[in-house]
Amino acid sequence: MYALAAKCVVQTPESRNSSPQLRAWLVVLGAFLGAFVCFGVTYTFGVFLKPIATEFHVGHATMSSLFSIIAALTFFLAPFTGKLADQYGPRPVVGTGAILMCIALIATGRVHSFWLLLLTYAGGLGCSAACIYIPAISTVGEWFETRRDIALGIAISGIGCGTLVSAPLSALLIERYGWRSAFTIFGWSSGALLLLATALLARPSTASPKKRVPIKEELRSSAFRLSIPRFVVRRDRNLHPTVVMQLILA
Repeated sequence: MYALAAKCVVQTPESRNSSPQLRAWLVVLGAFLGAFVCFGVTYTFGVFLKPIATEFHVGHATMSSLFSIIAALTFFLAPFTGKLADQYGPRPVVGTGAILMCIALIATGRVHSFWLLLLTYAGGLGCSAACIYIPAISTVGEWFETRRDIALGIAISGIGCGTLVSAPLSALLIERYGWRSAFTIFGWSSGALLLLATALLARPSTASPKKRVPIKEELRSSAFRLSIPRFVVRRDRNLHPTVVMQLILA
């Protein structure tokens, strides 16, 4: 996943300054926030699994399909959201993802049918993550010439930081307020942070037009095929499923 994001960056040395300015690092902060919220919320699935399964009377295998749908939409829609970001810039795409994630989480806290949960939670989070991750990360590389690797590393580290913070926080919110209220709180806070990230993201004013590559060619490329995530579902001795996502880096 990380290598795929880095390869989406188009390098145009003549269009960047060798010494990144404050604005460039604000873009890194915006991308960090996008990854922090996007994957932090997504990877709290394991914390919400048991209370949701209990209320809707569904098995753990059925619940695992939610995470599979989220991850599949996130990565398979990435070429299309990346193309939109190339045409219109990162702000409209990431802003759409921010609003979509806010609505999806708040709606998830109000649904009373598992099939609606598939739409609001799995579909909503998957589509919003696709709008946020690649457009935000790829924007970082357009600002840097000599420190691109460091900048991309900081931005992508938002995934780990978001997971580290969101999992215990969601457990605390569920214990105190219930899973429905926890989703509502996550919805409003995620929307606010992602809108801040949207405001920080921008292309450099001197950026050169990107070379257009048809999406069909991208989907047929070896890099894309090797980056398709594999989902391995295993059960522990207590029969509680653990969803493990492995991504083969190109």
